[in-house]
Amino acid sequence: PRVPRLSRVLRYDFGLSRFRRNQCPVRLGISVQVPSEWLSSLGRNSQEASRGAANGVVAVPAIALDPITARHGKMRFSELFALMKATKTWCQGTLSRMTTEAGLFQELMHDPELGSIEIETVTEYAAKLSRLPPDIYQAKRKFNTDSLAEIAEIAEREKLKRKESITVNGHVRRLSEILGWATESRVRKMAFNPASGFGKDDKKNKKKKQDNRDEFSDDDLALIFSADWFKTGTGKFNKSGSTNWRPHYYWLPLVGLFVGGRINELSQLYLKDIVKSESGVWYFDFNLDDRDKIKDDGGNDIGPDGSLKTINSERIVPMHDCLVRLGLIVYVEALKKAGHKRLFPELKHDDVKGYGKPAGSWFNERYLGKTLGMKRDGRKTFHSFRHTFLTALGHLENPEIGERVIAEIAGHVRGETESANVYIKDRAAEKLKPVIDRLDFAAVADVAPFKSQDGLKAIKWALRLKLSAARSKILKQKA
Repeated sequence: PRVPRLSRVLRYDFGLSRFRRNQCPVRLGISVQVPSEWLSSLGRNSQEASRGAANGVVAVPAIALDPITARHGKMRFSELFALMKATKTWCQGTLSRMTTEAGLFQELMHDPELGSIEIETVTEYAAKLSRLPPDIYQAKRKFNTDSLAEIAEIAEREKLKRKESITVNGHVRRLSEILGWATESRVRKMAFNPASGFGKDDKKNKKKKQDNRDEFSDDDLALIFSADWFKTGTGKFNKSGSTNWRPHYYWLPLVGLFVGGRINELSQLYLKDIVKSESGVWYFDFNLDDRDKIKDDGGNDIGPDGSLKTINSERIVPMHDCLVRLGLIVYVEALKKAGHKRLFPELKHDDVKGYGKPAGSWFNERYLGKTLGMKRDGRKTFHSFRHTFLTALGHLENPEIGERVIAEIAGHVRGETESANVYIKDRAAEKLKPVIDRLDFAAVADVAPFKSQDGLKAIKWALRLKLSAARSKILKQKA
């Protein structure tokens, strides 16, 4: 009769008191000396009993301390994630990303039981991640292996670059989303989330990669806008009408410079997102109205479960007079007349990173790197247009251009108080237009107006190639 009373004491003294501090271990390994005659009531077998016969005592092993772990502790992590996927209405991008994250933990930690996942498990997972190269998929192709353990060994042996701590913490935060879901009241497959709060200090002290970008200098801008298509307003076509040039080669750098948008925000623009106000002011409407839109360069999803940052990214930015002069409105109308719905219909959609992936690959690697010969150290990318834009905006000498105005145009948090973020409405396009038009970049002074009909011809050729590639992919799958 005394045995249940002992177990209650253990559960209180070593379990609940620590659980309230979110430090409850799944099992508690302790040694307690008890009379040998208790062994039968504790369910010990004869072999274990014989070990304590000499002195009449026995070590009681690890004890399950909470009913959730007792019931679900044997469930594998892969089973938990399969259950999570079945209850979520994720878009394709999120599904692919979360499946990849779950797969990393499953492989590196050998698909552990939920009852064995503790803080030490998460720490070990982070340590294993830190041994891997930044691009795992590229490493798999390069070293011709799917084994992460082998890739880690090769990276260590050849002294390759590894994942940075901020990247590792990003992986762990994704894991925390899964384990956190398991602790929700409607799920209750785990007693607590051992990954909760991991890397918080690192997150506070380190900037995102995109925040480490440099702005473009005047010389950089002069080099960027020196391409033939900026001088002539069109690309080169051969006699058959084919071309390797695309309209976004012309418009994306210009719009990035005068709007300060992130590459995904610009690449996924619909024609209906370019709006004319009642007073005749044209502006870009960055909204969340379409499910295939994703937010910034991080590739995070938007939609009903969008984050606060995503909501702040909703904004309007007046169109600079330079863009109107170069023919953007004329081109928009030509696209509409041709039956297109997007500003850049030639861009191929990526399930994870959206329309910005092909645009970023072209600008950062092929144009800046191979064509212009700029150093590819991550400091200067398309995101540098945003830094250049915001820096120029901040340097305008005008008392009306305060932090609130810049935050509205950039799509940042409007302020630290509820009043600033909820009750004070953003300015209309008419109010922001004079601010935008004051921006002046000498590098675009000689850019020629865009030839819309050539743009349509280039799109027609690009779509033809996309259709051909899609058909080839289908044929390969059938084969």
